Amino acid sequence: MNKLAEKAKIDQLREEILEMLKTQNFISKINENRESEKLNIRYEELSKKINSNIKLIEELENYIKPDLEIFIDTIKANNHHVKIEIYTRRASI
Repeated sequence: MNKLAEKAKIDQLREEILEMLKTQNFISKINENRESEKLNIRYEELSKKINSNIKLIEELENYIKPDLEIFIDTIKANNHHVKIEIYTRRASI
């Protein structure tokens, strides 16, 4: 082969390699996009579950709140009663 033919062959191989790299880069981008889409779908699924759990917690809180308030009021009343007993005992001593 003469030098001109060798240079043409090298240029052709260079072009083929560049095309392969472009194709590989394109395929890589497609795979990245697919992975990104999978992550976005997973994120959306988790967001829906979290929002659903928040709603359940709020419902549970609304269900429990009246009983909890009664319980707290009872504890406060008992605490007040105990303080009165302590003051009464001290006063009688």
